[in-house]
Amino acid sequence: LIEDVLGEGVARPGRIYGPIVAGLLDKRRRPYDLLRDWVQAESDTSENCEPPSHIPFAKALEACRRSKDLDAAYLVLDAFDASSCEDHADLSREISSIFARSVRFIVGAVSSKQLPSTEVKEVAFVGRSNVGKSSLVNMFLGRTKAAYVSKKPGKTRQFNVFDVNSASVDSRRASSVVEESSPWSPSGRFRLVDVPGSGYAKVSESYRDEWKVFLREYLGTRDNLEAVCHLV
Repeated sequence: LIEDVLGEGVARPGRIYGPIVAGLLDKRRRPYDLLRDWVQAESDTSENCEPPSHIPFAKALEACRRSKDLDAAYLVLDAFDASSCEDHADLSREISSIFARSVRFIVGAVSSKQLPSTEVKEVAFVGRSNVGKSSLVNMFLGRTKAAYVSKKPGKTRQFNVFDVNSASVDSRRASSVVEESSPWSPSGRFRLVDVPGSGYAKVSESYRDEWKVFLREYLGTRDNLEAVCHLV
C-alpha cells in the first residue's frame, strides 16, 4: 500500500499519507525516507488534486510528540508547508506542545552583563512597541502569560529571556526542575528573547537611547543568536 501510494502520486496525499506516517511513528519506527517522500508527493500534486485536510498532519505531529521525535516533526511540517493546506488550531496546539514543551523565565536583562551564558542558541523577537511581540511570544509558546501583555505600548522594558525545552515541566507549575527520564531526540532546547520596542512607548529619551544601545550590542555581538524575528 505504501509503495502504491508513493509511486502513483495520488490525488489525496494529505488524507492518505498522514495516517500511514502516524501509524508508523506510533510503533516508534523512524521512517524518515517515507516522510521525505510525503514532502515530495505534496510538492508534486497538481491544482486538480483534492484540497488536503489538516487532520492527517495534526495526527502525524501527535505521533511525533508521543515518539519524542523532533526530526520527524520537522519533516511533517515540511510536508504541511508543501501541501498549501490551511492552518488550524489543532495544528497550532500540536506545534506548541512539541516545540515549546517547557518554558522557564530566566532573566529580565537591562544590560549585556545580565544576559545568560551563550551555550544555548537564541531567537529574538524585535519590533515597535505596539506591534504585538509579547502576544506572539505567548502564542508561539502556547502560554497565555509567559510574556506580559498590556493595552499600553512599551510595557516590555527589559530583554526578557525564556529557556525553552530545558526540562520536562514548567517552573511555574512545579517547585523544582524535573529532568526528562526519556528525553527527546534531539532536545530542541533554545532561548527566546522578547526585546522591548521603542516605537510608541511612553518613556523618556534616555530610556530609548539605552534600549537602542543595548539592542545594537546584542544583535552585533551575541554569538549564540541564531535568528531574529522582526515584526512590522
